[in-house]
This record gives sequence, structure tokens and C-alpha cells, in this order.
Amino acid sequence: MTANAPVSPKKEPDDLLPLAGFSRSLAPLYSPLTRNLLVGTLLPWEVMLMRYRARVASITSAKIIQERSRVHRRALALIITIGCIPLLGTVLAIVITSKPDLSGLIPSNARVGDYIVLSWRELLQTHHELSLAAARLDGAAVEALGYMVDGDKAIHPGDLVQDFVLLPDAGNLLDPAERFGDQMISVHLRESDRILFSPRQLVWVWGTFRVSRGDPSGPTPLYHLESSRAQPADRTDIGRYFQ
Repeated sequence: MTANAPVSPKKEPDDLLPLAGFSRSLAPLYSPLTRNLLVGTLLPWEVMLMRYRARVASITSAKIIQERSRVHRRALALIITIGCIPLLGTVLAIVITSKPDLSGLIPSNARVGDYIVLSWRELLQTHHELSLAAARLDGAAVEALGYMVDGDKAIHPGDLVQDFVLLPDAGNLLDPAERFGDQMISVHLRESDRILFSPRQLVWVWGTFRVSRGDPSGPTPLYHLESSRAQPADRTDIGRYFQ
């Protein structure tokens, strides 16, 4: 290369292209050194601005994603709550209205005063055969603890009644107690006695025990308490008189 050979103009980097117009507009006014200094000074500011905008966009996007995720979680919680309310209500109603089942309990004392304490499980019959324990009770003075329910005729709560049916299990609000002939006692109070009817109320009944034959799984009570007297019982009586 000779000393007088022309020097090729230096090609500017691609990342300086956005400032090429601005640089060329300054070329007639400033020397190459000044122009390079201005370009080098302005370029970092442009890069910083682009990075700032990218950071703002990233933060905004993250906030949008978080907000949508929060909305989705709330919606899911609401759906689960709405779906569980009926189930929880059903469980709560069953728990609150359930009462102890007396059918498997054994009297702590076989006799209290002149009365034999009734054991419901001794009344169970198989194949229409009367159990020996139930047969021995026929005509005896019996004391029975059970739940008051209506019989063939509907009785309204609060009515004064002389007749009702005694069961060992009260069931619950959503599942009434099943009725079997050998687990029902038809109660008939003395002529002068009446009791306030309260469905599923725990009561004591004293009277003369009578046995009749029939279908142990049928809807008709196979046992009766005649010339009876009755009074409301307390739940603590279960633990005091049975085990």
C-alpha cells in the first residue's frame, strides 16, 4: 500500500444504526472525534431506557399473573365452599339430632324397687319364635327407658296423649328410626294419666308388660305396657342405669 492510497471509511457497528441519522446530521458541524464522543455518550442512555422498559414490562406481567392466580384461588375456594355447605349441613344435622341407641345396652341392675328394668335386646325374636326372656316378662311389672314416637295415628307435638309407642332408637332428623315389631312397645297410660307428646323424647315408662305374637320385622308392636305411667327422662339416666 502506498502512502497516498485512499483510506476506506470505517464501517459503523450495527448497534449504532439507530443513531446513524443523528450522527450524520452532526457530521458537518463536528469533527469525527467529537461525533464519536457524542455517539458513545448517547448509546448507553438508549440501552438503559430499553432495559428499563423491559423491566417495567416484566414486573407488570408478573403482577398480572399473580393477580390472576389470586382470583383463580378465590374462585376455587368459593366453589369448594358452596359445594361443601350442603354436605356440612347434612352432617351437622345428623350429629345434632342423633341420640344414643339403647338397643344394645344392658341394665346395671336387673330390678329397681318392684320393677324389672327392661333390656331391649332380650326382646329380639328369631323366626317368629318368642325369646325366653321376653316370655318370662309377660305379666310382670316392668320399667322401660325409650324414645316416644307416634303410632298408627299421627300425633302433633304438644298434644296431651294417653297412647304412644316406645322405641330403643330415636334415629335423627334426616333418617327416622326403623320400626320392627320386636323392638316396639305400645304404651297405654292409666285412665287418669296423660303426657305431653314430644317426638323422640326420652321417657321412663312403668307398667304391666304384655307379649303378643306376630311378625318381628313387621310394623305392629309385639309388646305392650298396660296401666302405665310415664315421665320424661334425662340423658344422664342412660349412664346411671345401663352399661
